[in-house]
Amino acid sequence: MLDIWFVVAYKVNYPSTLLGHLDLMYCLERAIRIHNLPVNHTEGFNPQIKISSMDPIPLGTTAKNELLFISFKEQVNPKLIINLNRHLPQGMAIKKAVTLKTSKKSFINKISNTIYSYGFTDSGDAKKALSLLQSQSNINFQKKDKTTLLNLQDFINNSYIKDNMLIISIIYKKERPFPIKAIHNLLIENHLNFKEFTKLGCHFNR
Repeated sequence: MLDIWFVVAYKVNYPSTLLGHLDLMYCLERAIRIHNLPVNHTEGFNPQIKISSMDPIPLGTTAKNELLFISFKEQVNPKLIINLNRHLPQGMAIKKAVTLKTSKKSFINKISNTIYSYGFTDSGDAKKALSLLQSQSNINFQKKDKTTLLNLQDFINNSYIKDNMLIISIIYKKERPFPIKAIHNLLIENHLNFKEFTKLGCHFNR
């Protein structure tokens, strides 16, 4: 049996931003079953469609170019994958699908940065947010009962202002993903309330 992987780029806008990552993946799997695509399944007592996604996007996040991987038993026309949009929830849409010519691991290892944007109503707040990030070194991030000390400069590759938007480039570390909510908390604690948050996509090493 063949194991042909496709890399799929999709976007998430409102109201699908109100769905969690697992809910979005369930909607995708449901659409695949409706269209009866020749996908591979995992082994075991409860076989699942072989789908592999990148790090989950936080609830409420708009995503312009998210990536995931789907395994097929045979080569398929990418248009059949894009046609899944007919049965995806409003706000979620597949943009492109291409055959993965390398291993998933090799593809992911080429990712250098993940790009995010924070939108502010006032340009002054955007500038204050940029100044805060550039001057801040260590911050505490609490998840459940565990507090982690993070050095922002170990993760932030670049940050700048564009049209009242704070653009942040985060160094991608598969084994140690950066908790973007740490920046959310830092901005809110300093009364810099952003009106929107978007994951723009990834940059790749050549």
